[in-house]
Amino acid sequence: NTTGRVKGSPVFNANQILVGSFEDKCVYALDASTGNEVWRFTAQDFIFSSPAVAITEDGVETVIVTSSDSFVYGISRQSGHMLWKFKTGSYIDASPAINGGQVIVASDDGVLYVLDVATGKLVSTFSDGMAGSESSAAIGLDGIFVGSSDGGVRKIV
Repeated sequence: NTTGRVKGSPVFNANQILVGSFEDKCVYALDASTGNEVWRFTAQDFIFSSPAVAITEDGVETVIVTSSDSFVYGISRQSGHMLWKFKTGSYIDASPAINGGQVIVASDDGVLYVLDVATGKLVSTFSDGMAGSESSAAIGLDGIFVGSSDGGVRKIV
């Protein structure tokens, strides 16, 4: 069990359940067979999102999670140690999406961020004046789709 409410969906990976917890600001890796805690990572603020797991070109399994502290975190799936973090312009409630070696995250500042999975470095951004977004991005065959607080859905090619 976590010590706070779980608002995002848990993710199963490598016999672990990965889940973010709201009030205690933690991401947990739980052993799927026993339910025992394998590790926990504490962010600076609430975690609404579901984690995502990506494997870098050199084989590093990275758990990606966002937080209301405006950071996107890259965490080692094996150890729970932070590998990198990236600061956006506002809080993030949206879950990260993975597309190959990139992480796509929408933030409440109205910007869609594309980050490198291995380093957390900014690859590109998209903003067309859309309102902030609490919507997780969806990866399509011919673009990225994201909703915004103004009621719109944007397609980014």
